[in-house]
Amino acid sequence: MKFWLDMGVDGFREDVITFISKRKGLHTGFPLPIGCGLEHYMDGPNIHKYLREYREVTDKYDCFTLGKAPMMTPSNALKYIDESNKELDLMFHFQHIEADAFLIDFLQTDFRLKSMKKAFSNWQEKLNGRAWNTLYIENHDHPRIISRYGSEQYRTKSGKMLVNMYMLQQGTPFIYQGQEIGMLNTRLNSIDDYVDCFVKNNYDTALNKLHMNPDKCWEFAVKSTRDNARTPVQWDDSENAGFTIGTPWFPVNENYHEINVKKEMADPNSIYNHYKKLIKFKKENAVAKWGDYKEHYKSSDELYVYERNYNGKRLLVINSFSPERVAFEAPDGFDLEKGESILCNYENNFVQGNGFKLRPYETRMYYFK
Repeated sequence: MKFWLDMGVDGFREDVITFISKRKGLHTGFPLPIGCGLEHYMDGPNIHKYLREYREVTDKYDCFTLGKAPMMTPSNALKYIDESNKELDLMFHFQHIEADAFLIDFLQTDFRLKSMKKAFSNWQEKLNGRAWNTLYIENHDHPRIISRYGSEQYRTKSGKMLVNMYMLQQGTPFIYQGQEIGMLNTRLNSIDDYVDCFVKNNYDTALNKLHMNPDKCWEFAVKSTRDNARTPVQWDDSENAGFTIGTPWFPVNENYHEINVKKEMADPNSIYNHYKKLIKFKKENAVAKWGDYKEHYKSSDELYVYERNYNGKRLLVINSFSPERVAFEAPDGFDLEKGESILCNYENNFVQGNGFKLRPYETRMYYFK
C-alpha cells in the first residue's frame, strides 16, 4: 500500500475485503450453491486486525479506502466505517440491486420497487450521523440499470429519473463507465458468444442440473450476464463505436449508432448533460450534500419520493417507476408553488392543487430555499 501511495494513488477499492481472514484449518464448508465455506471466512477472526494495520498506513496519506462486501448490511458496515472507529472510509453494498433477484442476478424475480426503496432508506437512516454512504446503481458485476430498473422504451426519461433517484441521496456518488450516456444491455446469439464464466456456469447448472426450461434459461442468462456492463464504451458512430481500430475483446452493442458519447454531448437534453447539471447542483448546494433523508409514499409500488433537509433548506425528490401516468400529491408541509422545480426530465411541469400526474418515468426535484 505504501508503495502505491508513494507513487501518488488517491486510495484503494478493496474487493470482497471482509473475506480476507479465515478460521485456521481446512474446514468443510456448508454446501451452498455459491460461497461454499462462507461461514469460515466472512468477517473472519483477524479481519479488524488486518484493516487496522492498513489504516496505520493510509492515515499517513491524503487518501481514502473503499470496501466492497457481498451480503453487507448497515449494521455490519458500521463495524468497519463508523466515524468513532473507522477502518474504511466507505463501503459498497448490493442490497438495492436485489430488488429483482434472489441472491444472484441469474435467479430473477419481478422488480419490487418497495424492496429497492427499503434498502436505500435503511442505509440512509442507519448511517446518518455515524458513517458516510456510497451511492451507485451500476458497476461491472451487474446488468445495465436502464434495462434492469428503468425502461429501454423510455431510455432518456428513465435514465434521468434513475440518476436523480440515487444521486440526490446523502453520500458520495459513483458513476460506472457508459452509465452517463445511457448504455443498455446487449444481446448475443448463443451462450458461447459470452465470456462471462459466471453466467455460463449458472446457465449450465440451471439447464443440466435443475432441468429448467431451455428458453427460460437463455432469457435469464441474457438478462443477468455481467457482460451487459462490459461491452466497449460507445464513443461515436464510427466502426467499433470509436473504441478501437482493431478487434475489441467483446462485441460492441449494436445500438452504438444511436447511443454514443458524441451524440449525447451534442444534445442539450441528453442523459449525459443531465448528469452534468446534477453533479454541479450537488457540488454547489449544501442540502444536496449534507441534508438528512426522509422517505414518503413508502407503500407505493410506483413512486419513490424522499426529502432532504439542511439548515432550513429542503429538497423534495419525486421519481416514477411506471410507464403509466401516476397521481401525486405533495406530502404535508410542502407547498409545491413555493418550490423551484429543477432537474426535471419533462417540460411544462404544471402543478394543480399541490399535486400533479407524473408522466412515464418522470422525475422532478423541488428546491425550497
